[in-house]
Amino acid sequence: MKKSDLPLQSDAEIAALYRALRRAGSAHGFSLDQAFDGALGHPFAYGAGYMDNFRKGRVDRSKAAKLYRWLRHQYWR
Repeated sequence: MKKSDLPLQSDAEIAALYRALRRAGSAHGFSLDQAFDGALGHPFAYGAGYMDNFRKGRVDRSKAAKLYRWLRHQYWR
């Protein structure tokens, strides 16, 4: 996957995805862990500080793209 194919390019866009996932999770009853597991297709073990980095938009763009696509597919129909 080329970088230009990813729906999220900036830290600000990924930080907005974090906020959208939190709001959707509150409304629909899923956790960020469940979102990661669903988006990646397997349990995702992250290290200390990963969610802080995600909140700031500083995570792997390909994982963020999978989360975006999962959220869009599950809840934005």
